Amino acid sequence: YRRALQGTPGDAKARLRLAELELLRGDIDAAGSMFREILERGGPPEVLRQAGRRALDLAEASGEVGSLVGMAVRRTQRDPGADEPREFLLEALDRAVGEQVDDWLRDHGRGRDPTRVAGLRRPLVDALTRGPVGTRLRAAHHLGQLQLPDTAVPLARMGSRLSAPRDAT
Repeated sequence: YRRALQGTPGDAKARLRLAELELLRGDIDAAGSMFREILERGGPPEVLRQAGRRALDLAEASGEVGSLVGMAVRRTQRDPGADEPREFLLEALDRAVGEQVDDWLRDHGRGRDPTRVAGLRRPLVDALTRGPVGTRLRAAHHLGQLQLPDTAVPLARMGSRLSAPRDAT
């Protein structure tokens, strides 16, 4: 895999396999760094989903999921129309515990950074109108939990458009 990456450094699949091998060898730091690099560089959605899950697993084990929230927001800004970055952001928010997200929004101690708040708010509001109902509900949950500004109207719109599944009794 290292040789494959020397020839084609942008080969996300080869980098993913190498990261998984590093993880099997017990080099968690190297594997985590490679998974994050895949997410930053981009690649096919299925490779990004796998790298995202692995990166979140490692971050969750070390209590550092909050550190991936910023990366997730940047990825949604880079590719606002794609589903995969929004899914990664929602997964990171689902796994974050305690004050991890709020610490990121506050930039570690200061008041909430308006740029970070807007950066997080935008993909969550977008998720209210796209994808399956479960994704929309997760986005609504995080918008409410994080108390992000200017979200009442989008949440009300989403709520008015949701209906029970056709086969619900």
